[in-house]
Amino acid sequence: MLEQQISRWIARQDDGRSISVASDLPVVLATDIGCSRKENQDRVAAMRVHAGYPSNISFVCVAVCDGMGGMSDGGASATLALSSFLTELVRQRRLRPEEKLKSSIEYANAQVFNFVKAKGGATLSAVLLEDGKAFSANVGDSRIYVDRTNMDERCLERATVDDNLSEAFGGHGKELVQFVGIGEGISPHIKALPEQTKSFILTTDGVHFIDEKVFSKVFLIASDLRQGVERLMDIAEWHGGPDNATIAAFDLEHFLQFPLVHEGGHVELWNAFGNLQLMWANKEDEDQNLPSSKARVEVPVNIEEKDAKATRKPPRKRAKKKKKLGDESDLEQFEIDIRLGEEEG
Repeated sequence: MLEQQISRWIARQDDGRSISVASDLPVVLATDIGCSRKENQDRVAAMRVHAGYPSNISFVCVAVCDGMGGMSDGGASATLALSSFLTELVRQRRLRPEEKLKSSIEYANAQVFNFVKAKGGATLSAVLLEDGKAFSANVGDSRIYVDRTNMDERCLERATVDDNLSEAFGGHGKELVQFVGIGEGISPHIKALPEQTKSFILTTDGVHFIDEKVFSKVFLIASDLRQGVERLMDIAEWHGGPDNATIAAFDLEHFLQFPLVHEGGHVELWNAFGNLQLMWANKEDEDQNLPSSKARVEVPVNIEEKDAKATRKPPRKRAKKKKKLGDESDLEQFEIDIRLGEEEG
């Protein structure tokens, strides 16, 4: 099953910091365990889907999930939330963007609820790019910021409201009032991103606790996305790294000006550790709405991965020796067959 394979791939974690720049998508993905946690319960991924013949449907989605600390199976909940959300986007690819996001969040919510029985969950924030438009969706307190021009001045604005007592209801406290895994009644916030958005960034609370003025200035004066991401991760660490820190940054302006064209059907994913490619086997499978695919998975086992341009910062407490960068034989490679059934959309 596609969902199981994506789940296993997303679950791979590292003790330190990892940053990946996709080879042909303008996105930077980074995650860090921080200085105070024993486990990284954040998950991040970017996915590109091109269904190919005959539907020719294409879209890109970038998403982050944060397992709820102190609750049951936070890391597993985040993995399940993200993998089921991405899988449902593929299944429901024929729906309109807003409907696709809503259906996928509801599916992820049901999957996590069945797993933890309301004793845990995860936040989820995502941006879907399709037909030259960008749509945001969020549940919980992971955030989306947009870098845009407002009144001829470039600024970084928050595009989401945290689902906690303070921001959602004007009360007091940071307790979440909804999250993926809460069960019935989930109401995701879905809307179009503001016009003139140059780029957007998704963050977990291990990053955006930084003072907003500092946060904004550091990102805006950076020479490129990667430098901005690295500086924000460093500042979070310099402030004690109180939580897992994760960022996804995407150059929307570049993507819309130079859209990528690919032939054939495929699903491709990136996270902070590498990438995963799934190919539709043939036209008949797409006609039958049953994408049968072979996956080529590249698992980095050294400090850098050439294709995904992934770099890793070793753990601060118990550093391990890493292999020196070698040739392509340093990457584990294997193939698997996947068949994903789906209902007619």
